[in-house]
Amino acid sequence: MSDTKPTSRETIANLVANSGLTIDDLYKALKSELVVRSLMDEQTPVLYVLTQDLQNSIKFILMDMGASCKAEFSVNNLYEKRFHMKNIQASISEGYKLLYNFGKLRKKSLWKKLMKQVHEDGNSDLITEGLGIEQKLEVFGNTEIDQKLRNLTLHYDNEMIEVYKSTVLVDSEEKTMTKFLSFWGILQDVKLYTDKIDEYCLSKTGIHKPSPSFPIMLGINDFHKTVCQLINKDGKLENIFDNLPKEAVESIDLIAEQWNGTKRVEDYIRNNVPSIGVIPEIGHVQVLANIQLLLRFMMLDMVAIVDAYLKSSSDIEYALNLRRVCVTKVSTMVHLYGYTSDEHEQSIWKSIEDMIPNGSSELLLQSKKISDLLEKIVFQSNDKDLRATFVHLFDNSKVCSDLANVVSAIEGINPITLVADIQLLLGVYKVMMQFSTILMNVLAEEAHQKSIQSSRALDNQIDEYIRRFEESQLPDDQKKQLVNMMEEMKKKYNI
Repeated sequence: MSDTKPTSRETIANLVANSGLTIDDLYKALKSELVVRSLMDEQTPVLYVLTQDLQNSIKFILMDMGASCKAEFSVNNLYEKRFHMKNIQASISEGYKLLYNFGKLRKKSLWKKLMKQVHEDGNSDLITEGLGIEQKLEVFGNTEIDQKLRNLTLHYDNEMIEVYKSTVLVDSEEKTMTKFLSFWGILQDVKLYTDKIDEYCLSKTGIHKPSPSFPIMLGINDFHKTVCQLINKDGKLENIFDNLPKEAVESIDLIAEQWNGTKRVEDYIRNNVPSIGVIPEIGHVQVLANIQLLLRFMMLDMVAIVDAYLKSSSDIEYALNLRRVCVTKVSTMVHLYGYTSDEHEQSIWKSIEDMIPNGSSELLLQSKKISDLLEKIVFQSNDKDLRATFVHLFDNSKVCSDLANVVSAIEGINPITLVADIQLLLGVYKVMMQFSTILMNVLAEEAHQKSIQSSRALDNQIDEYIRRFEESQLPDDQKKQLVNMMEEMKKKYNI
């Protein structure tokens, strides 16, 4: 990539010009081609089946990347741009996995299945051209795929500081778009290659690919535009997003610095005064910083999603953007509360509950209400399954892809339901930010009272030493010296 000519904003702008229409055209073409795939049976030449799967995949990948790319160019604030740049790279990773996969599962990928059949067919020209494309796929995967960033983008993490660190590193639109263009080029190579194979198959067998004999039905929920008009009356909501306060984004930096500060204190104690041991108060600050980072990321990601949703220009673009609400909701709830008992035991909320002082009846009552709310959100929810459909274009557990199911799930998104989810999660954000702030103050006061009690105990102990020195049989000058030392100690510890 270092030898690649720098990508100008104009170049990308030309690629995504009228991209709302382009995304819609890709969707309509994909719907038609999915019908073609559904008409294939045991009598269909295998080469046709394999090229059709790749051609359909390419259309979806271009459509998905195009939606994020358009969204990235439509916003100005850095956080939203980073959100979309992360998702562009995550889409590239998922698209690459769909085509070529990783590790031991690579041999089951769509590309490897096609190449196996091409080798068996024995056409040397097609074999040579295919190997050249495969080399490009290898190099791209080894140099451009960032699986860690993909995972942190689509899953978050138990320690949200890792999400923060990866996010702040996504600071170059140029690099992101260069990667985007590079993958775009490989997809075009694959598409042209499959077209050649289709021509070869037709000339060899005389059999055409099946074609639909009926109108193609587009199945997207058509309420998206209406919902956008309702929630963005007179453009007020979009205006708020376009003028997002700087401090709303910078607050994440402040929380991250708080986390990093506790780590520096821990390191200093471990390296210089290990006898002090573990300080519970430091752990409390880290847990509270962790939950506030999670909540801040969730809130700002929702802002980016809704902003992109409002700026969409076709039904499929609306749906592609809004599906990320489900992804963000599940990523948040997995780490905040957990959908299973194992997830709950490892959750941030479980750590929070363990920190609540037994004597704080009001906090305990509030935490019970919050637990009931979070439990209600995850109980009997199919969100995790739906999220998996939205995210995983190739199912490693089943070693297959089902693009028709992915498209159907996106088409079936109910905007009213997901807008309700947004409102619910923003409500959770408000309640939990308030709770964590109150808890932090309670714990700080408790630590202060313990410090006072400790100081009083030390004060009494020093006074006892002074009394003993004064009553001792020591010479007066030694008594005075020892008493002075004790008095200085009291001053030193502000007793």
